[in-house]
Amino acid sequence: MSKTTKEQINLSRIETVTNALQTLDVEVIRTTDSGLGVLLIDFLVQAEATGVALSSDQVISDLKLPAMLKAAGFEVIPSLNQSAGPIEAGRWKTALAKVDVGITSTPVMAAETGSALMLAKYPDDRAVSLLPPWHILLVAEENLVDDIASLMKKWGESSDRRENAVLVTGPSRTADIEKELVLGVHGPGKMTVMIYRSNP
Repeated sequence: MSKTTKEQINLSRIETVTNALQTLDVEVIRTTDSGLGVLLIDFLVQAEATGVALSSDQVISDLKLPAMLKAAGFEVIPSLNQSAGPIEAGRWKTALAKVDVGITSTPVMAAETGSALMLAKYPDDRAVSLLPPWHILLVAEENLVDDIASLMKKWGESSDRRENAVLVTGPSRTADIEKELVLGVHGPGKMTVMIYRSNP
């Protein structure tokens, strides 16, 4: 596949996923991996966020987000260590529920529906995308696929086959009570997806 063809496919997927996510009231931001940290900090400052929780995803470390966010003055709640006991885990979840934003990444997202595969390194890692009221999800352009079938195929071919996996599509929503749609009951009420391109 030529570079031009690959770029056209990526642009088509970006347009499709943007439309799907905006239908779900998800804000979509495009950037590059080198510009992501600065843009994210600017975005959080404008939103007057003060506390940020980070998942243990390798992408978060590779983008140097923990150090950048700390240097910018944010209170950063790191992911919970796997060896933490129940008391420490309880304190961590309490702290997590008090921060403004949880930041995670996805190894693959279906453009058709805007569904992201969320893999938790440790069982408690899922809480980073669930407890804070605002979830920011990072996805690399090359990790966009056409649909759920393609997502499942890509995950099936991956060496990372953790049992602790869920599909997330937009912010939490329910219409259980009197058939009125309510956001943020079972998870975050606000979601932002940052799609970034890797610089060559």
